[in-house]
Amino acid sequence: MHRYIVRLAGAFSFAILSLLPAHALDSNVRKAMLDSLSGQLSIAMTAADSIEPLYNIFDLTYGSSRIELANTIYSKAKQTGRTKTQLDMLRHIANLNWKNDTVLHFVKKEIEKLPESVDQKSTKLFVDIINIDNLLWSEHNKNNNDHLLNYVRQYSSESVSDDYDRAVLLYAVCRYLGQETRGELLEGYIGRLEELIESMHLPDGAVRRLLYTRSAPIFYKNDNYKRVLEADTKMLHEIDSLESNYTEQGRVFYNAPIYRYKSYRRMLGCYPVLSEEEIEDYYGKILYLADINPNIAFDLKTNERASIYYAMATGDYQKAKTMLKRQIDDPIHAEIRLQLLRMLQEAASKTNDTSTLLESSQLLSEELENQLETKKQERSRELQLVYDLSDLLHRNSQLEAYSHSIALKSRTVMIIIGAITIVLLVILSLLLFRQNKRNRKLADILRNSNDSLRQERDDLRATQEELTALRDKARAADRKKTEFINNMSHEVKVPLTAIAEYSQLITDCIPENQRAYLDRFSSIINSNVKMVIRLVNDVLDTDSMENGQMSLEIRPTTVESICRLAIDNVFERGIPDKEGLKFCYKPGGSDELTIETDGQRVSQVLVNLLTNAVKFSDTGLITLSYDYNEADGKISFIVTDQGEGIPNGQEEAIFERFRRLDHSAHGCGLGLYISRLIAKLLKGTVTVDKSYKGGARFVFTIPTVS
Repeated sequence: MHRYIVRLAGAFSFAILSLLPAHALDSNVRKAMLDSLSGQLSIAMTAADSIEPLYNIFDLTYGSSRIELANTIYSKAKQTGRTKTQLDMLRHIANLNWKNDTVLHFVKKEIEKLPESVDQKSTKLFVDIINIDNLLWSEHNKNNNDHLLNYVRQYSSESVSDDYDRAVLLYAVCRYLGQETRGELLEGYIGRLEELIESMHLPDGAVRRLLYTRSAPIFYKNDNYKRVLEADTKMLHEIDSLESNYTEQGRVFYNAPIYRYKSYRRMLGCYPVLSEEEIEDYYGKILYLADINPNIAFDLKTNERASIYYAMATGDYQKAKTMLKRQIDDPIHAEIRLQLLRMLQEAASKTNDTSTLLESSQLLSEELENQLETKKQERSRELQLVYDLSDLLHRNSQLEAYSHSIALKSRTVMIIIGAITIVLLVILSLLLFRQNKRNRKLADILRNSNDSLRQERDDLRATQEELTALRDKARAADRKKTEFINNMSHEVKVPLTAIAEYSQLITDCIPENQRAYLDRFSSIINSNVKMVIRLVNDVLDTDSMENGQMSLEIRPTTVESICRLAIDNVFERGIPDKEGLKFCYKPGGSDELTIETDGQRVSQVLVNLLTNAVKFSDTGLITLSYDYNEADGKISFIVTDQGEGIPNGQEEAIFERFRRLDHSAHGCGLGLYISRLIAKLLKGTVTVDKSYKGGARFVFTIPTVS
């Protein structure tokens, strides 16, 4: 009986108090409401019954207690299978714990377990965005520029076509770019992100609210009042829409007062472009929120920004001046110090306070110089993110030197001002006028520089598009070249083989007493056919290796068989075909020495090196040897000749494709190029021994175990 009485009493008090608007609850009413909801929660029979009072307690609660409540509501929703409630609470948990890697990982895993839907993807997008904030905070400005360039590269990639993925990448670009600059480049990317998010028509406004919360302060810092009012108006609309939806669901206490307060305060800061009605409306709503929320009341009292805006907007310059003097050096206002100094200068001028006007003008001058320096650095960073032009760096260094000169002159003026008397106030006013004129000149220079930078940026983008088109054409031409080479190799090798076979057949059909004469011509034909086929094979091998299409057959192979295969391919019975040449094979180990490699490819390199030695040697000795280093697990093949040698400075040039030092020699200059490509595939090297002066010596080194 007692339980039913408590339930009836709680329901009655809840019904009475819930008739009050959510934003009209003062601290006493809020406490009574929380007690009533706690009573309902204590008698809830099922997990489903407890969700509604828990939601209302969550909306009435501030501070760290919301984290535990969010986890409890999520647990109850999971028990009852209420997917929308689960997603809503996962967003809250991620937002309340955005600095906690473990919690964010947990939230992401839980989202993946839920059925795929538009709401699920929207929540995943929100958590991914929160995770970007976590990464940016945890990295503490380490390699921000590298991360930014990586995100820009991914965002610009055609492979990223999903709007959700593009939104995450674009948000990351905006956040990391915000660490480098707050200029037009950042505003441009924010504009793209807003357009993309709005075009996605997300079912909940969490992502949009987060975006407006991030973008509005940036616009205000840049004095872009129009964009500030647009962002905060959209933010308030999202809050109103969410509050209306929650009210229909029985959540009558949602109001988001802190977000409303910050939006109204920022909008009031745009008072130069507001009407009197808008000024009174925004300030009245700020005071109303302070009456019902102790945290807002405390902030309004200690952080007098809203009161300063209102005093300046309504012409109460004496009051504004007093508050500005108290607040101007507070670190909390560092982002808008320039705006506050301008307000202080205006208030001092309106109240004829010469001393304050002089002091504020001096501080404003210093702040303007700092702002100009900051703007200059931001523009430089913006350009470095897009391109790197030497003349721009030179112009930036000149501007830096000029700004430094202005700073030195300004300090000198300040020292003089401290020493002069009241009689020199007129002179001081003239100096301040001159200083302001210089500041305007610097602003004009900076504006012109910005216009020039934008033009150069557009030119670079056009150039990048042209290069992309040229790259695509080059790739198409490369594909056609590969097809042509493959087709021609078949078309050339078949008739060449037929020529060689028929020439031999003709010779075999001639009587013995007449064959000697024709054998010489048949030998010439066979030799030239082999030469052409080798050239075709070289071209095919080059194309295969350059396109990563050549495969290796790694197996245990004796070094002796590798060397013998190469020798038999180059020399008939081990004897060079030039009368003045001799060949010597000097093995550096036993005949049973075995290594794990592709024996055919190793022999191909040795054939190229031996053929090269024969080609450029008329007399002397050609030697093939090898040196096995068991400790290093490597074997080196050495081909030495006593020919004409390699000119100084050409030791690396000879490995270039189609490079021939002697244009009278046969071949197309691919042998050494292919040898180095094969060596690289085998994780080895081919080099010229520069210390050898008696001809040419090539060293081919590979590992003995793959």
